[in-house]
Amino acid sequence: MSVQLDIEQVKAILTVSDLVTSWHVLLADETMDRAVYRIRCQLLRPAYRLESRLIQTAEDLLYAYHIGKYLSSVRKLDDIVAPKEGFEAQL
Repeated sequence: MSVQLDIEQVKAILTVSDLVTSWHVLLADETMDRAVYRIRCQLLRPAYRLESRLIQTAEDLLYAYHIGKYLSSVRKLDDIVAPKEGFEAQL
């Protein structure tokens, strides 16, 4: 017995979630034999996002997810000059 994916139910869960501030479907490809969805969610902390891939076939429901952090949220560190012995420091 296979599990049927109801993408409208997934959208409803994302909409009412306290952890998800916004989301959008990046890919929705539905055919008679399969359905593929890719969804990106912005999480409560602005630096983090969640990407999910859902694949529904006649036999299986497959999914993968990735939680990532935007590199733009990482603070820029001060430049450090570490002189090497015997060399003159250059900027």
